[in-house]
Amino acid sequence: MCGLRLVYDAIAQAKDYWVVTLHRDAKDAVLKPSLVVLRKAKCDVRSTAGDDRPNGEQNDDATKRPSRQHERCRDVCHNSNGDPSASKAPFLTQAGRAVRPNEIRRAVSNRKPSDYGNVIVHLVDGTYELFRHFYGLRRSTTGKERRFGAVVGVLNTVLQMIGEGATHLGVATDHVIESFRNGLWSGYKTGEGIDPALFAQFEPLEDALRAMGIPVWAMVELEADDAMASAVTIASQDPRVQKICIWTPDKDLAQCVHEDRIVQIDRRSKVVRDADGVRAKFGVNPELIPDYLALVGDAADGYPGIAGIGPKGAAALLTRYGAIELFPPEELGERLSLALLFKVLATLRTDAKLFADVDELEWRGPTNEFSLVCERLDAPDLLARVTTAARSRAPNRPL
Repeated sequence: MCGLRLVYDAIAQAKDYWVVTLHRDAKDAVLKPSLVVLRKAKCDVRSTAGDDRPNGEQNDDATKRPSRQHERCRDVCHNSNGDPSASKAPFLTQAGRAVRPNEIRRAVSNRKPSDYGNVIVHLVDGTYELFRHFYGLRRSTTGKERRFGAVVGVLNTVLQMIGEGATHLGVATDHVIESFRNGLWSGYKTGEGIDPALFAQFEPLEDALRAMGIPVWAMVELEADDAMASAVTIASQDPRVQKICIWTPDKDLAQCVHEDRIVQIDRRSKVVRDADGVRAKFGVNPELIPDYLALVGDAADGYPGIAGIGPKGAAALLTRYGAIELFPPEELGERLSLALLFKVLATLRTDAKLFADVDELEWRGPTNEFSLVCERLDAPDLLARVTTAARSRAPNRPL
């Protein structure tokens, strides 16, 4: 089939994903399209500071979220920004309009740095931070472990960010480990094998952050990565936002990077990657990160990629052809459908309704419940430090 252009659509208002795949007709030996129905996920979020609905460290050598692969090291990932027109093939439609891999860039691509205000938004991967503190404490302490030691560690990390000047923050967590992606690929990561002592700290972390006055997005059918991608999309459309910092080493989030306005920060390695940094690491533009991961796979998330294609090969193919939909049919052959499925897994959702305005992300101090939370966490010094930080931020505001 000459000029093959494969388009797979997710109809936003339908109950299912309709994915266009290819099959070879046995009679006339030509490629013909067929439809595969994939279950569509709801945007189910338990969210925001002050929300009273119930909700629940990453090992430096562990993956970002609990899974059967969580003991493997998750690579630091980033993406790169490039020509917004680089990917021509629409792969999703929402309410009748095409959505391309550079969706997040669309709202900001026509702006100049001078058009923005001075608000800096910090988006924190709470699941990764919980893993990091949990296993960090396990390695560094002997004897009996603190029941909520990792929770206190994450709160201290957020408080440190506030002390260093952060004003607008949000934390995303995986309230439920499995997501809609488990229905698309049987090998996708699960909570199997997660340490019960770690798992028991997820909901207390969410509750403690809310009491501290930090917006929390506890994801149920979507993942924490989807929450951060959605938060990037919302915040990037506000002209007051000068910069968005995504605090996670997860390579999936590299697809959100845009020039030097939306950057990814790896707290452990202290690396900040803008679009140039993503290109340097992966060899592709940020909007092609889902395609890149579809080809090379992501062991942390549980999908293998396409056999025989490594990082260099993937970067070369994507540089030559663009998005997977634009590959000549002979390039992947029968593996094309699998590559497109993996791209669905790697593509972050950006449509979760997390907040309406970045003002909702401004930290205004702890709630009245925070003292009780600190008591339950056996962290009395934390209350004093958070109260001091709030008073220094707004000395005339009653606490």
